[in-house]
Formats: sequence, structure tokens, C-alpha cells
Amino acid sequence: IHVDGACVNNGSSTARASAGVCFGENSQYNWAGVLDSNKHPQTNQSAELFAALRALRIVKLHRVAGHKVWRKARKVIIITDSAYVVNGTTKWINGWKNNGFINSKGASVVNARKFKQLDALISELELEGVEVLFWRVDRQYNQDADRLA
Repeated sequence: IHVDGACVNNGSSTARASAGVCFGENSQYNWAGVLDSNKHPQTNQSAELFAALRALRIVKLHRVAGHKVWRKARKVIIITDSAYVVNGTTKWINGWKNNGFINSKGASVVNARKFKQLDALISELELEGVEVLFWRVDRQYNQDADRLA
């Protein structure tokens, strides 16, 4: 599942974040949307995390609904061009959990809420026998999700 986040005017007061999730060309499960500024920071990193969360929530929703193709799934691969998402979910998360989501500089982890949500969702899927992997690819190989975002 390819995911991507984007943010027009990132870092400014007029920033507007959006995200895209691509299961495949013309898939009914593809999703694109703008992040609600009252609920989500309007940054590129927040949008990247939101896209990964949305992808896993779509998988979880269809597994719970009992859709045959989703019930059989034993592996989900989230493909992103975001090193932040991949490193956060595969390298840094356990250290953050052990440190109360305080980073190596002694500050609160930025986007801690989204990382906690991702970690919980990954754990839920793993309890159901679904392995969740994160792969980082060059941006050129993530164009379908990029266009949706």
C-alpha cells in the first residue's frame, strides 16, 4: 500500500496538509483527503503519518467487516518515501515508549499521538496474525500516492 503526505506552505501559518493512500490503480480502497486543521498539525510529517494510519485503518475496517480478501491477508506493506515514518515506526518507537515519548534531546516526541496510534494499530493487526512492514522508497516510486496527496 503506497502512502504519502503533502503540505502546501509547510512551516507557515497558511500551511494546508493532505494525504493519499493508494492500494493500486483505480482501486476502490484508494483514499485522498485534506487534514482537518482543528485536529491535525498542518505539516508534511503529520500528513505522512496520517496517510500511514489511514491505510492501516482501511485494512482493519475491512478485516473487521469480514471481507474475504482482507481476512486472508497475512502481511501488509506500507510503502512510503518518508524516512521519518519508516524510522519512527521501526527504529525509534521502542525507545520512545521506554522513555515516555521523550526523544534523545529530552523533548517531547513531535507527533507522539500519531506514532502511538500507529503502534497500537500495528499491534492489533499483529495479534490477528497480520505482519505489518514499512518500506521506504525513492519519491519517484511513490508517484501514485503522491498524486492522491
